[in-house]
Amino acid sequence: MKKIYLNTFFQFIAIIIIIRLFFYENYELEKLSFLLSKNIIYLFALIIFSKLFLTYLFYHLLKIVTSKKNSFHKISNYFLQGGMVNQLLPGIGFLFKYYKFNEELNINISEFSSAQFLWSFFNFGAFIFLAIIFGYASINFSFVFLFIFFPLTLLIFFIVYFFRQKIYFNLKKYLLSIKKISGLVDQLKIVKDNLIQNTYLVLAIFCGFIFFALLQCFNFYVGLRIFGSDISFIYSNYVYISSSLASIITMFSFIGWFELIVHFSSTLIVPNIKNILLFAFAYRFISIICTFIVIVFFSAWGIIESRLNKAKY
Repeated sequence: MKKIYLNTFFQFIAIIIIIRLFFYENYELEKLSFLLSKNIIYLFALIIFSKLFLTYLFYHLLKIVTSKKNSFHKISNYFLQGGMVNQLLPGIGFLFKYYKFNEELNINISEFSSAQFLWSFFNFGAFIFLAIIFGYASINFSFVFLFIFFPLTLLIFFIVYFFRQKIYFNLKKYLLSIKKISGLVDQLKIVKDNLIQNTYLVLAIFCGFIFFALLQCFNFYVGLRIFGSDISFIYSNYVYISSSLASIITMFSFIGWFELIVHFSSTLIVPNIKNILLFAFAYRFISIICTFIVIVFFSAWGIIESRLNKAKY
């Protein structure tokens, strides 16, 4: 509940900042006419494909974690619906997804939270990977990364590795002492075993997330070009990757937050690009429409499948 209140508070602050920016910045509202251009269909097609690919990745993550053969269209539909709810009511979307998965697909809290954590972790890791590949990391925080973050990460890794048995034993002993979550521990053991048995498939899914992150960068670049911005693919990636990482780290998903991050990122990286906040909101609008289209597609799939199954009997 605290996270929901915090999201609501920051959403209110973001709205105030956005209103202030719109009043004090000279935004060219006629630039929104790009939404009616012929080329916008390509952006819609790319984003819809991205949504379908994302649901495919989450479906396989959930399939590995649960070892259950659930319906692809149901998982994808509930996943996207939860994302829509989370944009309107930050924090509620996760509760909505868990409720639907638990009620309709018999997926417990351990399985859902594990799949959701892996989705977030892989998404974050994919953007970190692209940041390093494209040179964003070396340009913006190479000194901190090389001399502070990297050694600290290695130190933590070695500490955990050498004392893993002791850590595992003490954590297990503590958790099992709490009767209320003893069942949760057993569920997590099953999840852990499933992940170990499918290590190579999990790595393949992470590679899929890297492709998905690259696809998102490309979508953002295509959108900016249709919008009329004269920006290179590399600098477009810098803006999108930095904005995505900041959004993931802060864990705020409400409408307006990502748009503000894009605005401030572009101000630092490519200050000559104008009306970026306007574009960011237009891009969000297109993304929401594409999500709705994919939800309708999966809903229609479910209805048709249900009627075909009834016809068989």
